[in-house]
Amino acid sequence: DVRVSGLKMTLEIKDFWVRLPHGYEDLEEKIRKRMEEVSQEKRKKYFAPFINYWAVDWNYDGVVFKHDFVSFDKKVGENSIDLVAIHEYEKPEEYRIVVKITDIFGGETSKELTVKVGE
Repeated sequence: DVRVSGLKMTLEIKDFWVRLPHGYEDLEEKIRKRMEEVSQEKRKKYFAPFINYWAVDWNYDGVVFKHDFVSFDKKVGENSIDLVAIHEYEKPEEYRIVVKITDIFGGETSKELTVKVGE
């Protein structure tokens, strides 16, 4: 989820999924069904444990990912990962942002966004 207010931008992970290893298809289906049945607030208890860490490059140059924000589970299994990242830009402009999430199996998922701030 992306929210922009003036020069301030907020990113929030509201859902995340990783394919479980082969042989866990039934468990994967059960977890997915539970996630669909619960509120957004309760949903994070199902997907947050799959996130090892995530990072944001608030001004991606298109070549090198330079994280300005990182959140990780400080004590494995406690689900202490922050699911919200906030950044304030110095000037109104259009920015390229990249979000990278590394799951507990070592898989990496990236998403690039273009946002305009300061309008």
